[in-house]
Amino acid sequence: YYAEIARFDETVGVLLDCLATKRLWDETLIVFVSDNGFRPSREHPERQDQRSKLTGFEDGLRTPILLRWDGRFLPAEHSQLVHTIDIVPSILSAVGLADEITPRMKGVDLVPSARGLEPLGDRPVFGAIYPNDADRLDAPSAHVRGRWIRNGHYKLLVPGPADNPVSLSLFDLAEDPLEQHNLAAVPAHAERVNALRSLLDNWWAEGDDQPVTKRSGWDEE
Repeated sequence: YYAEIARFDETVGVLLDCLATKRLWDETLIVFVSDNGFRPSREHPERQDQRSKLTGFEDGLRTPILLRWDGRFLPAEHSQLVHTIDIVPSILSAVGLADEITPRMKGVDLVPSARGLEPLGDRPVFGAIYPNDADRLDAPSAHVRGRWIRNGHYKLLVPGPADNPVSLSLFDLAEDPLEQHNLAAVPAHAERVNALRSLLDNWWAEGDDQPVTKRSGWDEE
């Protein structure tokens, strides 16, 4: 795994050197993103940790989105949540095709914040985890391992019918970045769990194959 990282770093360096040699920096938007998280297992470094890839934990979800365009984007680090669905509208906006951004694109344009014109807004982000052997592309409810929502520093994990090592879970990532303390059953957090669950269900219903009220097998029971 670490050898792959080293190889990737080297080949990206070759590409960037090529842009510099051809004086294309000012004409090139560079976007870096990875598909999902992967933390090697301590006991078996050739495998992923069980709270990593294919799970809703931070090690399986949190990945960077880096944008670079010399002379146009300002060097900065943004703490607000972003999502891979933001990439397409951002690229369209950056190259002067903002009119091609349609309402079906649920992502937001990151270019204004990258230019330093306005800060990113706070918003929830959502996702779902699927096994690699799903055989019905038109029935996500039949295969989903779990769904998740992160809003601010709170994250809710809702298990699905497929094999999943986690129960209904709420984590405060500011106080518990390693996600060791499940707050879902704590009475003081009941209202927050319900609010996050409602947001997640509404997001899921937009693209689900069946009404969101049919949740048999999705709860922690």
